[in-house]
Amino acid sequence: MYIQSSIFLLSLLAVTTTTITAAPAPSPLRLPLRKIANTKTNAHFNKRDDFLNAIDHNQPLLNSTTGTGSAPLLNDIDLYQFGVEVKVGTPGQEFLLLFDTGSSDTWIPSKKCTKSKGCLSGRRYDPTVSSTYQGEKDAVDIKYGIGSATGHYFVDRLQVGDLLSLPSQTLVKMDDNKGPIAQQSTHHKDDDDDNDDNLIDGIFGAGFPQGTMMAQQQHGDDDDDKKKKKGRKYSPFAMNLWENKIIPAPLFSITMGTGSTTASDSEWIGQVTFGAVDDTKRKDVIQYTPVLERDDGGYSHWMAGVKGFQFDNGTMTNFKFTEPTHFLIDTGSNFMYLPKGLADQLAHELSKGTAKWDGTTYTVDCDMMKHKKHNEAVLNVMFPPEEKHGKSFPIGLPVSRLVGKNGPDQCIFFFVPSQTSNVFTLGNLWLRNFVSVFDFGKHRLGFSPLVDENDA
Repeated sequence: MYIQSSIFLLSLLAVTTTTITAAPAPSPLRLPLRKIANTKTNAHFNKRDDFLNAIDHNQPLLNSTTGTGSAPLLNDIDLYQFGVEVKVGTPGQEFLLLFDTGSSDTWIPSKKCTKSKGCLSGRRYDPTVSSTYQGEKDAVDIKYGIGSATGHYFVDRLQVGDLLSLPSQTLVKMDDNKGPIAQQSTHHKDDDDDNDDNLIDGIFGAGFPQGTMMAQQQHGDDDDDKKKKKGRKYSPFAMNLWENKIIPAPLFSITMGTGSTTASDSEWIGQVTFGAVDDTKRKDVIQYTPVLERDDGGYSHWMAGVKGFQFDNGTMTNFKFTEPTHFLIDTGSNFMYLPKGLADQLAHELSKGTAKWDGTTYTVDCDMMKHKKHNEAVLNVMFPPEEKHGKSFPIGLPVSRLVGKNGPDQCIFFFVPSQTSNVFTLGNLWLRNFVSVFDFGKHRLGFSPLVDENDA
């Protein structure tokens, strides 16, 4: 497979008529993943490293008192991403957004955000033509490592696919945007009247309420402002579905399929299921690990405390952390971003010393992609169990699944070093091998290997 530009479009499969006025017994909502071509052509890696550096050391991510206004907006936009096609307002104004478990706010371009201000697709939200627009709220000023964005919160109708809608969803309309979304390639750079259907407009946040900028900015205010803003928070889309009794359980799950980041003739390569887990896709039981709490007892990010890594090639080699290390479980990233020392050691061990660092990735022999039916080397990620005194459990992946082509004759590992020292990432190239469960009711993350298509 070649790592080439593509994004995935989430569209609603027409098998349910569930809406905000649905019958009392809700059913799971399945949004099949469909991919479309992206026009981005460069091969630069835009990692979350800069965001993570912003909260490293002095301002840890799980510190409830940080008020920096930093947010993990994007990662690897030039590779493969989930996209969700939404309509905002009445009548619906269409946007293509990145589905991102690494952030919580959903934002779209405002009428003020022209292409010169970083909104390249030509699609812009106009509240004056929406009969369901409920007004503007707090200002938003997001500063992240490789850019910034400013705008305002507002409330309007949000529709996903053809059938599912929420009449009142808090969103953000951005007036300007600097960073990876503003750096996408477009054929219409200077004409604001031309729309490009293949460009990402903004972010579809799937994190926790306390991960929103509204909550973070509240923590950063002085005492008087805090009193005025006390209680100001909102539920992102998935949690709003649960609170409005649209889905049967407070969770969503994702399946991508092992080919979901490769060029393919097939459009349908996975799905997001709100309110249930697709048990037909999982090979084994789901093993759960707790989501890490903030220091105030709340939850802001889909983050797990990884105990270490284990390489099993007939002989166990353990790479243990001295304490649980924070890993974002992040559909806004593609690669695994690991501590540099660990990444170097793994590259050496897994390749038997042949991997070479080229400044961006570890290049390896393409023979490492060959799948073996028996005795294949496995890399385990060691997660803590839900029980406080339980034993850590491995979530394993054949080493061949951690290698892909980066050109006709060049292969690379799907992990790279992170620039941070306290927060790391498991992205799509790892997640695509599992049924992944994001349980916001019990504050836990679950994983089960996907059913092997060859075994079906």
